[in-house]
Amino acid sequence: MKRTEKAMTLGEFIAAMQDGWGFWRASRVQSIGAALAVSFQSPETLALPVTVAFISDSSGSGPGFRYIYRWEVSGNVPEMTEGKLPPSCADKLFGYVSGNLPELKRTPTGFQVGYER
Repeated sequence: MKRTEKAMTLGEFIAAMQDGWGFWRASRVQSIGAALAVSFQSPETLALPVTVAFISDSSGSGPGFRYIYRWEVSGNVPEMTEGKLPPSCADKLFGYVSGNLPELKRTPTGFQVGYER
């Protein structure tokens, strides 16, 4: 498991997700960013300082091999709706419209969002 942490504002985190977080195939990450941009819109909320931990991992072998990507955001963020994020156009195009959608979960210190592939 690889974990990196970075301090930024919530708005900077959302912008980085909308830009794809440096992923080569960024559509899944960009769809998370788009959903977060809808959830957090006020300038005061976007200016909140947060610490973002990016966690990447893999498990399994052969056809069962999978990648796991998760972002844990810690800070005084407001309440948000938990659950599966709505599918983006790219999700629909590539068939990610059922159980494999990114999920947003509230944590004691903020929230986490991520997906498996």
